[in-house]
Amino acid sequence: MLLAAGMGTRLGALGAGRPKALVPLAGRPLVDHALAFLGALGPERIVVVGGFGIDALRDALAPHASGALTLVDNTRFRAGNLYSVEAGLALTHGAVLIANVDHVFPRSAVPRVRAGLGAQVTAFCEFARTLADDEMKVRCDAARRITAIAKTLPTWDGGYIGLTWVPAARRGEHRAAIAAAHARSGDAAVAEQALQALADAGVPVATASLDGVPWAEVDTPADHAKAAAWIAAGGLER
Repeated sequence: MLLAAGMGTRLGALGAGRPKALVPLAGRPLVDHALAFLGALGPERIVVVGGFGIDALRDALAPHASGALTLVDNTRFRAGNLYSVEAGLALTHGAVLIANVDHVFPRSAVPRVRAGLGAQVTAFCEFARTLADDEMKVRCDAARRITAIAKTLPTWDGGYIGLTWVPAARRGEHRAAIAAAHARSGDAAVAEQALQALADAGVPVATASLDGVPWAEVDTPADHAKAAAWIAAGGLER
């Protein structure tokens, strides 16, 4: 599942009124980079959750059109992105990997991600890198299961990097956690709050490390410039 409903307002003029998924990076829209990565994982199906500018996104996805790719409209895209997760889950069955369109991963991430797809709900994280203030942080127990996740944690063990694995057997617990997150935060609820709700309910939320794998998040013009330079230097092929 690819979350691609956002407006990309923090990108300023780079957005030019387009959905964030269509912001160009190194000659290709962000959604193309995301689909290339997800496709390399060998999924049965990819569900793209659109919202802002969905007609433009639909047109951009036309070259990828097949029975293995579906676009769904999250009409509540101005609210928290947990609504995007719900919209995507309604069109999936079995296990699902939830990804963000503004996270760009290299080929070397593919085997590492595959190795992390286990029997528990799993958040992909880094533990060795120094985190910026606005990054999503996690605190873990001795078994590296998440006990807390938020950008505002005063102490943390690592950072969440926007990939969540939900095994088929855990979908019911995950849906209950989504409901709990909405009950707590209303329309502002975001995907990571469902992970917190799982941990609060005593459901294990495992972590899988991508330490040592370079990647890029494209939220601001500075992020975009850094990601473009990384790609130009061959970062996606490493």
